[in-house]
Amino acid sequence: MTTPNRPTAADVRYWHGGVPGLRPGDELLPPTITGNEIALTARYVPSTVDADHARHDRVYLTTNRAAARAFAACYPNGALYIAEPIGATEPDPDAPTVSIRCERARVVSVYDPCVLWSERGHRWLRALEGAK
Repeated sequence: MTTPNRPTAADVRYWHGGVPGLRPGDELLPPTITGNEIALTARYVPSTVDADHARHDRVYLTTNRAAARAFAACYPNGALYIAEPIGATEPDPDAPTVSIRCERARVVSVYDPCVLWSERGHRWLRALEGAK
């Protein structure tokens, strides 16, 4: 039973920014499976940060569309997706109020098939760095 006016997992919209070319129903898989080496953590997170903060065996989803757009912009013609987690989730230690991680996720829809880098992405990254 759900409590009235309390959001359920089905009410939450998760965003994912990443490789282009995925379609609804495709799975989002972690870098340990795909071999994808493009990651914001490789560029912006100091090597002294605990490895648990940048797990390559997890897929990251966020409720913040602008954050996902910044991640998408790191890819050549990256895409912005609405996605749903598959299986258990846990908070992302870097952004526990807006981001989760899971073993895999599913593309629900393609929101923007080609995200280009902009100053907006730089502003979001500066805010992320300042939060650490």
